[in-house]
Amino acid sequence: MKKHHDKVLVIVLKPGQKVIVKCEKHKKHRA
Repeated sequence: MKKHHDKVLVIVLKPGQKVIVKCEKHKKHRA
């Protein structure tokens, strides 16, 4: 979970990518 947080932090720097990661994380959780 720590590694996942690191990736989210890097995306937070980019607003455009932040949404993409949020969508992907939700899909992974549902799978």
